[in-house]
Amino acid sequence: MQTKVQATDLRSIAKLAGVSHSTVSRVINGKAHIADDTRERVLAVLRESGYLSRRRASRRLRHEKRRPFSVEVVLCQFSRHNETLPGGFQMQVLAGIQDFVEDYGPVEQHLSYWNETQHRGDVDTASLLRTCEQRDGVLLTGNPTPELVFALRKIGKAVVLADSEVEGTAVDSVLSDNVWGGRLAAQQLIAAGVERIGCLVTTPQYIPCKQRLWGIQMELMMHGLAMRPGDFPQVIEHDEQTIRDTLEQWETSGDGFPVGIIALSGFSTMYLMHYLVSHGISCPDDISVVGFDNLDALRLMVPSPTRVATFPRTIGRKAMKRLVEKLNSQDVDDVPHKVVIPVELMAGSTVRTSHLSSDESKVDAANSD
Repeated sequence: MQTKVQATDLRSIAKLAGVSHSTVSRVINGKAHIADDTRERVLAVLRESGYLSRRRASRRLRHEKRRPFSVEVVLCQFSRHNETLPGGFQMQVLAGIQDFVEDYGPVEQHLSYWNETQHRGDVDTASLLRTCEQRDGVLLTGNPTPELVFALRKIGKAVVLADSEVEGTAVDSVLSDNVWGGRLAAQQLIAAGVERIGCLVTTPQYIPCKQRLWGIQMELMMHGLAMRPGDFPQVIEHDEQTIRDTLEQWETSGDGFPVGIIALSGFSTMYLMHYLVSHGISCPDDISVVGFDNLDALRLMVPSPTRVATFPRTIGRKAMKRLVEKLNSQDVDDVPHKVVIPVELMAGSTVRTSHLSSDESKVDAANSD
């Protein structure tokens, strides 16, 4: 009779399978980039040891002991045209929320779309408040207004903001380190010798974009670089046609495009790159570009954009975790709890190694003669 493999933890399983502890963890969590034979060997040990069935039973027991909650997730004033696409920033935030719920267990989620100026399918504020009165807590993502946040607090709801914050309100928030992200983007162009830097300012009313812009302006001021008003065009509506029209006006007016451009979002980075290619403008030979976010579409672009990556899935997961913590503890502390998620530079091939001024180019040419 075959003896069952004795393995009660990941380390003993890793030893029996002849792999590392991290490899076993990656197999259990369904991660990619693991050789098929390695994956099968680890799964065989997991099945034979009964580890997976014990793990599922343990999670069920934890879920049964946890208090159930009803949560309204509200997507506030965002571009459905862009953000409902697979891989869009807000869709990744929602995926992170779902990640936490799957692990935690008894959370009943409801989804609403809210906009100050109603669009088809959006709920008005009064209707949203009536709906939220029936929930234990509310998670707001997108671009909520102070008035909406105050109204939700007035009816006594626990509120957490995902990828946003509202000054003057004692509301918890989870968001990217956007100011540092803006500084980091500007640093890449400054380090390449770019002296005239512009920014495609999409949705300037959106808190993360405001913060990114502040970071860019801070870095330019620290280096004594001029900020021409015409080099910071604002795009209120975050759609492809509006961005194309803005870029065309920027290119054909005044001094044209600057040598370096920062795009404040993943979609504006994508639309900017498409515009440059379609108009015969070489990137990075003519113009260097630094973008934001880490959309799936950006990873497939050629050339690959240099960008400041954010982690919306982590934001969603941590925001829902914080809301559940508040509901479990009945936390009514007026001191807001803020979680800042670090950003990360992802080097691509859209920034030149150096940008010399015309005078510097002449000197170099003379020296070479």
